[in-house]
Amino acid sequence: MPYLQYKHNGIKKHYEIPPGRLIIFGREEHVDFQLGLDPKISREHFAIQLELDGKLLLIDLGAMNGTFLNGKKIENDAVELHEGDVIRAGTHSFIYFKHIPQEPVYRPDPVIPPSSDTLPPDADFASKMRAIVGGRKK
Repeated sequence: MPYLQYKHNGIKKHYEIPPGRLIIFGREEHVDFQLGLDPKISREHFAIQLELDGKLLLIDLGAMNGTFLNGKKIENDAVELHEGDVIRAGTHSFIYFKHIPQEPVYRPDPVIPPSSDTLPPDADFASKMRAIVGGRKK
Protein backbone atom coordinates (compact mmCIF):
# COMPACT_ATOMS: atom_id res chain seq x y z
CA MET A 1 0.00 0.00 0.00
CA PRO A 2 1.38 3.46 -0.84
CA TYR A 3 2.36 5.78 1.96
CA LEU A 4 3.71 9.20 2.84
CA GLN A 5 6.80 9.43 5.01
CA TYR A 6 7.14 12.42 7.32
CA LYS A 7 8.84 13.43 10.54
CA HIS A 8 7.04 14.16 13.80
CA ASN A 9 9.16 15.42 16.71
CA GLY A 10 12.24 14.26 14.82
CA ILE A 11 10.95 10.69 14.41
CA LYS A 12 10.35 9.25 10.94
CA LYS A 13 6.73 8.10 10.54
CA HIS A 14 4.59 6.57 7.79
CA TYR A 15 1.00 7.32 6.80
CA GLU A 16 -0.61 4.64 4.66
CA ILE A 17 -2.97 5.84 1.94
CA PRO A 18 -6.13 3.71 1.72
CA PRO A 19 -7.56 3.11 -1.77
CA GLY A 20 -10.68 4.88 -3.03
CA ARG A 21 -10.82 7.58 -0.32
CA LEU A 22 -10.07 11.28 -0.41
CA ILE A 23 -7.66 12.02 2.48
CA ILE A 24 -7.73 15.69 3.52
CA PHE A 25 -4.72 17.37 5.17
CA GLY A 26 -5.12 20.64 7.06
CA ARG A 27 -5.28 22.29 10.45
CA GLU A 28 -8.97 21.69 11.31
CA GLU A 29 -9.96 18.90 13.68
CA HIS A 30 -12.29 17.22 11.16
CA VAL A 31 -9.57 16.54 8.54
CA ASP A 32 -8.04 13.10 8.08
CA PHE A 33 -4.47 14.29 8.79
CA GLN A 34 -4.18 17.30 11.07
CA LEU A 35 -1.10 19.45 10.43
CA GLY A 36 -1.23 21.26 13.75
CA LEU A 37 -1.39 24.96 14.33
CA ASP A 38 1.06 26.01 11.61
CA PRO A 39 -0.13 29.48 10.53
CA LYS A 40 0.81 28.69 6.90
CA ILE A 41 -1.60 25.76 6.78
CA SER A 42 -5.19 26.26 5.62
CA ARG A 43 -8.12 24.62 7.36
CA GLU A 44 -8.30 22.18 4.43
CA HIS A 45 -4.96 22.54 2.66
CA PHE A 46 -4.54 19.61 0.27
CA ALA A 47 -5.87 16.13 -0.36
CA ILE A 48 -4.47 12.81 -1.50
CA GLN A 49 -6.49 10.21 -3.34
CA LEU A 50 -5.46 6.70 -4.32
CA GLU A 51 -7.48 5.82 -7.39
CA LEU A 52 -8.66 2.25 -7.87
CA ASP A 53 -6.27 1.91 -10.83
CA GLY A 54 -3.32 2.60 -8.47
CA LYS A 55 -2.70 6.24 -9.44
CA LEU A 56 -2.04 8.54 -6.50
CA LEU A 57 -3.26 12.12 -6.88
CA LEU A 58 -2.23 15.25 -4.98
CA ILE A 59 -5.02 17.82 -4.97
CA ASP A 60 -4.51 21.43 -3.89
CA LEU A 61 -7.64 22.68 -2.13
CA GLY A 62 -7.03 26.38 -2.78
CA ALA A 63 -4.64 26.87 0.12
CA MET A 64 -3.63 30.50 0.49
CA ASN A 65 0.06 29.69 1.06
CA GLY A 66 0.11 26.96 -1.56
CA THR A 67 0.96 23.32 -1.82
CA PHE A 68 4.35 22.48 -3.33
CA LEU A 69 5.35 19.37 -5.25
CA ASN A 70 9.11 18.94 -5.66
CA GLY A 71 9.52 22.68 -5.00
CA LYS A 72 6.94 23.78 -7.59
CA LYS A 73 3.71 25.40 -6.42
CA ILE A 74 0.52 23.71 -7.59
CA GLU A 75 -2.65 25.78 -7.42
CA ASN A 76 -6.21 24.44 -7.50
CA ASP A 77 -4.96 21.46 -9.45
CA ALA A 78 -4.69 17.68 -9.21
CA VAL A 79 -1.40 16.07 -10.19
CA GLU A 80 -0.28 12.46 -10.25
CA LEU A 81 2.41 11.56 -7.74
CA HIS A 82 5.45 9.44 -8.54
CA GLU A 83 7.64 7.54 -6.10
CA GLY A 84 10.06 9.87 -4.33
CA ASP A 85 7.98 13.02 -4.91
CA VAL A 86 8.16 15.56 -2.08
CA ILE A 87 5.03 17.41 -0.97
CA ARG A 88 5.42 20.53 1.15
CA ALA A 89 2.74 22.54 2.91
CA GLY A 90 3.82 25.18 5.41
CA THR A 91 6.63 23.68 7.48
CA HIS A 92 5.51 20.10 6.78
CA SER A 93 7.10 17.81 4.18
CA PHE A 94 6.01 14.38 2.98
CA ILE A 95 7.77 11.92 0.68
CA TYR A 96 5.68 9.50 -1.38
CA PHE A 97 6.70 5.83 -1.54
CA LYS A 98 4.85 2.92 -3.09
CA HIS A 99 5.66 0.51 -0.25
CA ILE A 100 6.86 0.81 3.33
CA PRO A 101 10.36 -0.65 3.35
CA GLN A 102 10.98 -3.49 5.73
CA GLU A 103 13.34 -2.58 8.52
CA PRO A 104 16.66 -4.31 7.98
CA VAL A 105 16.98 -7.44 10.05
CA TYR A 106 20.11 -7.57 12.18
CA ARG A 107 22.16 -10.60 11.32
CA PRO A 108 25.56 -10.83 12.96
CA ASP A 109 28.47 -11.65 10.71
CA PRO A 110 29.12 -15.38 10.74
CA VAL A 111 32.23 -16.57 12.52
CA ILE A 112 34.34 -18.32 9.96
CA PRO A 113 36.98 -20.54 11.52
CA PRO A 114 40.37 -20.68 9.87
CA SER A 115 40.58 -23.37 7.26
CA SER A 116 42.43 -26.55 8.14
CA ASP A 117 45.19 -25.69 5.68
CA THR A 118 46.22 -22.72 7.88
CA LEU A 119 46.86 -25.01 10.86
CA PRO A 120 49.96 -27.14 11.09
CA PRO A 121 49.05 -30.76 10.32
CA ASP A 122 50.58 -31.97 13.56
CA ALA A 123 48.70 -29.47 15.78
CA ASP A 124 46.85 -31.06 18.67
CA PHE A 125 43.18 -30.40 19.46
CA ALA A 126 43.89 -27.61 22.00
CA SER A 127 46.15 -25.76 19.52
CA LYS A 128 43.49 -26.00 16.80
CA MET A 129 40.79 -24.67 19.15
CA ARG A 130 43.00 -21.74 20.26
CA ALA A 131 43.54 -20.86 16.59
CA ILE A 132 39.78 -21.00 15.91
CA VAL A 133 38.73 -18.88 18.92
CA GLY A 134 41.55 -16.44 18.58
CA GLY A 135 44.14 -17.84 20.93
CA ARG A 136 42.26 -16.98 24.13
CA LYS A 137 43.38 -18.88 27.21
CA LYS A 138 41.33 -19.41 30.33
